[in-house]
Amino acid sequence: MLSRKYLLVIISLIVFSLVLLFFYKVFQPTKSLVNVKPDYVISASELFADFDANESVANAKYVGKVLEVKGKIKEINISSEQTSIILETNDVFGGINCSLATEKFELKEATPGANAVIKGECSGKLMDIMLNNCFIVSIEN
Repeated sequence: MLSRKYLLVIISLIVFSLVLLFFYKVFQPTKSLVNVKPDYVISASELFADFDANESVANAKYVGKVLEVKGKIKEINISSEQTSIILETNDVFGGINCSLATEKFELKEATPGANAVIKGECSGKLMDIMLNNCFIVSIEN
């Protein structure tokens, strides 16, 4: 009889711990990449070509890594929830979609046609290559 109580308490503690861990992971703030050294420094066209040539190899190489990508700004999308910059590639239909970090993003002199260096974490390819938690390193008009 006493062992059932202990078993119930232990199971309850385990479930409670797992719920706490889940909420910690889901609601933990994203870390700024400003002071993080990039794993790769690459041009937008080279990055897209790597994914186009062999997506599974490129996923293994780039997904979850911090990339510093240089390319020409194709467009800037600003919504109430997110701001993103699309970098041009040699592919007509694809680009590098850089979702800027929501905290204190600054567009500086970002305009379509300007050359930009953007740092962010790669999350793979949908239609475009997706970089998240990005910030603008530099803009050259």
